[in-house]
Amino acid sequence: MKKDFPMDNSPMQLPKIATSAVVLLVMFLASSVEGRELSQIQSAGKIKIGSSTTSPGFLYKNGTVRAGFAVDLVNILSSQMKIKKVDWLEASTTDALFKGIDSGSFDVILDAKLPPPRYNVNISVSVACTGGVILGRPGGPTKEAQLRGKRIAVAEKTQYAAYARNLPFQKNVVVFDTPDQALLAFLNGSVDVLVLDRLEALTMYKRVGPTKLQVSPVLWNEEIHFVMPHTSDAFRDAIDAALAKTMANGSYANLSKKYFSEDIRCSDG
Repeated sequence: MKKDFPMDNSPMQLPKIATSAVVLLVMFLASSVEGRELSQIQSAGKIKIGSSTTSPGFLYKNGTVRAGFAVDLVNILSSQMKIKKVDWLEASTTDALFKGIDSGSFDVILDAKLPPPRYNVNISVSVACTGGVILGRPGGPTKEAQLRGKRIAVAEKTQYAAYARNLPFQKNVVVFDTPDQALLAFLNGSVDVLVLDRLEALTMYKRVGPTKLQVSPVLWNEEIHFVMPHTSDAFRDAIDAALAKTMANGSYANLSKKYFSEDIRCSDG
């Protein structure tokens, strides 16, 4: 169900969302439990990864099995680091996910919609870059200023809804329950553009095709990282090395294009 908001002519620039955030968390037992190093995980023969949300293209369920870019990437990295098995486990909420880290239920968290780390952590090199983008028709708006006077579709309860409402010029923000409902309204011509997450937009672009859709450059950038406890220096170094190898040998680019039609690494990745 959509909800229409009136035109906003306010000249005041309201605060926008943060332009850089860690949205992918990978933590080895932090806080009350020390994180395991690579040699310990190799000896155990498997790594336990917790997640609580899904993200189209990036991490989702295929029946009861986890699938997507993140799963395939972890499999490649695990093979390079000689970890035999990856177990994907689910938590019902973000809080349950962090409690699982504290209790040792998970070795790792991998989730695209978690808040920034709440522990003293190590952060890997960037894994991918997302952020807000404009999804429109070929030749349509690609910059914020070009949204003036447009009918902008957003999904309810997302940072993109807040961003669109706070644009300091006249526009019409139309809020839908889900991104797919917003996309359908766009394809039917009842809105001019969507503002949403880059990876979600690229998934839609791949599904619908370049004759009907265009994805803008990111309006603000959000780097995705592997994050682990400050005690896991050796594991962080191993992740960085495996990522560098995957990005250098073409595996990363091929995997990106499989799910998103373009390379999703950060420009300095």
